[in-house]
Amino acid sequence: MLAITLAVAILYTPHQLNDATVEVLANLEAKPFTGPIYLGPVKPLEKPKPAQRATGVKPKTLLDTAKSLQGQYGGECVVFVRRLLGAHPDFHGYAGNIVPNATEPQIGYAVLTTEHGIAHAQVIVDIRDEYLIIADSNYSKHRDRIVRVGRELSIADQRIRGYFNFKIQ
Repeated sequence: MLAITLAVAILYTPHQLNDATVEVLANLEAKPFTGPIYLGPVKPLEKPKPAQRATGVKPKTLLDTAKSLQGQYGGECVVFVRRLLGAHPDFHGYAGNIVPNATEPQIGYAVLTTEHGIAHAQVIVDIRDEYLIIADSNYSKHRDRIVRVGRELSIADQRIRGYFNFKIQ
């Protein structure tokens, strides 16, 4: 109650308090406070959990993670790649403006292409023989921003502008 009295005393000058309020405040008994004090949220907000397969088993590979997103909304190609591989200060905006930083493909790299006159960014989720297995979003004649996994792209394909390694800063 002392804290309440002090708060009221700080907020109001004596001429702003009516006689009844002053009398109530003067007659309050000081008792020790034994209850909990609320200082804000009980715990910090939790980060969203990573995508999991329907079985509840956490995906073990990038290919599994990509397959768990198959058919879902992925957004623009660069946004999808960043969501899957993480943020990088040099990987943002229009795919055609991203400068490749690697010359050889590896699983977990982005592959930058120019297809049908349009720049595109994709994720290499597997490499089989001489083919890259791709996960991407917004690649179709409809440009529907849906995640697709499994498209094959030859490593020797002339449409490949280069690769982007997210671990290089």
